[in-house]
Amino acid sequence: MVKCLCYRSRFSQQMKYSFCFFLFIIILFFSNCHSGKPEISPSAKEVVLEYINGVIVGKYYDKLPLLLSDDFVNELSPKFRGPSNNHIISQGLDAHREHLQSLHHERDISVKILDVIQEDNIVVIMMLVTHSYKDGRKATFPWAGFFTVEDGKITRARHIHDTLLEYIQLNEVSR
Repeated sequence: MVKCLCYRSRFSQQMKYSFCFFLFIIILFFSNCHSGKPEISPSAKEVVLEYINGVIVGKYYDKLPLLLSDDFVNELSPKFRGPSNNHIISQGLDAHREHLQSLHHERDISVKILDVIQEDNIVVIMMLVTHSYKDGRKATFPWAGFFTVEDGKITRARHIHDTLLEYIQLNEVSR
């Protein structure tokens, strides 16, 4: 009986040392994880969210100069071709303002943000977008955007959405 208690005592002492060593390794690992890399500022994510909520949904075009660089490029994957065949929708601040105004002229846009991920100066956002047209038609589809933010302004936006699903809901393509 005494031998058994000693064994348990020795075992629990070894477990304590093992646990402390394990904790030390974990703390050491996480403290060195970001050494050598600049701290990721939440500002890139905030800039993109302000662009989506303030400009795309809210139609506050006066925010564009605060959120976009002068040489901003907006790219969309061409319809039914996939993400490798990007083409430029608008280039420059004024051209993008005109593009958005033409979109908003024919439809209202609402979004439900599903996920936002930031890595350094790249922000990826996944949303469900709803276009409500003036003629009463409505379409909801998944949308993914990839934004590059430099010096607190978006320099490039690449996005892809399910145009086939959008066109089916708008009765522009038959099932």
